[in-house]
Amino acid sequence: MRVVVFGGGYAGIVAVTRLERRLPESAEIVLVDQRPTHLIKHELHRVIRRPEFAAELQIPFADILKRAQFDQRTIASIDFDAGAVTFEDGEQLSYDAGIVALGSRPNYYGLDGVEEHSVPIATPADATAIADSMADLLEDRSGTVVVAGAGLAGVQVAGELAAVRNDTDVTDVSIILIERASEIVPGSSARFQEAIRQALTERNVEIRTDTTVSGADDSVVGLADTLDIPADLFVWAGGIQGQALFDGDRPRVRADLRLGDRTFGAGDAVQAIDEDGSLVEPTAQAAVGMATVAADNAILRAQADDQTGFRPAYHRYRETGESRIVTVGDTAVAQLGPTVVTGPAARALKSVVGVRYLSAAGAIENALTVFRSEFDLAHPRAGRELDRDRL
Repeated sequence: MRVVVFGGGYAGIVAVTRLERRLPESAEIVLVDQRPTHLIKHELHRVIRRPEFAAELQIPFADILKRAQFDQRTIASIDFDAGAVTFEDGEQLSYDAGIVALGSRPNYYGLDGVEEHSVPIATPADATAIADSMADLLEDRSGTVVVAGAGLAGVQVAGELAAVRNDTDVTDVSIILIERASEIVPGSSARFQEAIRQALTERNVEIRTDTTVSGADDSVVGLADTLDIPADLFVWAGGIQGQALFDGDRPRVRADLRLGDRTFGAGDAVQAIDEDGSLVEPTAQAAVGMATVAADNAILRAQADDQTGFRPAYHRYRETGESRIVTVGDTAVAQLGPTVVTGPAARALKSVVGVRYLSAAGAIENALTVFRSEFDLAHPRAGRELDRDRL
């Protein structure tokens, strides 16, 4: 029996670790990724203020996997029904069940000049480039930063940039967060949106909603219905699309997450409709939840007797309620169900989420780094501020 997981992001890592726990020792588990490391993507914004943090966000798969094999290759195609993958080197690998968790990439919607003249927030290199550009503006003591897209990623980038600026005496570097929808963090509750807006406003971030980007060049962000904005740094957080393997598509799956007879999808790689018929938003929390369902269904499919002609009764993914946490500079805003909390309580909640996730993935030291970062604690080897044995 062979189960293959394609992609080592949040969904892929959670799926692999669940398969390792639940499949018999005789089963072969394979993780395929073209990179050698897992990226803690939802913490990328921290690199803007602390460039040295970039290394802590990248965990070698060898440090995470217990008995799964790691195959570092690039995928050319996947046959979801037959259960077969073809790699760019021409080799093929068959599987009894597979999980596609290849994540997403920035979507520039074909807007003229936007990809060429903006920086996304998708890799540590992107975050480092944003940090370097911001440092140049602060050294020059003037300039304008435009962050396009006021979802969770855009909000966190704008908040981090504001924190960098506000730690200096520079007052002439403007930070403008723009969003084409009528409110920031579209789809969130009004209380959550208002708490984030207040946190950004207190940090002198200008917010412009109902503002649509039409294009960009090396000095201007073009807008559809109003005056263009001169920009010295343009950060793009305006949306996602599927990987090139799927021609930019994110295949739609029902609540059982099936892409085909032997293949399931999880995380940003797919657009999922949950058990209640709602479109699942592409968040880290959703990726983790979908991964557990995909892993359990992959086990059922791998263990099914093909001779009977019957397919298993698959598990179905269902959103468990609104739960979101976003960092805004040195504060945070969290929503748990109908309750919205801010400040230290929200920061603590985000730290707990990060530590639990990374600990479950076997990356204890990286989990502690997340905790230290949230509370500005020194590394244990630098003093006694954090006692690992107490966690």
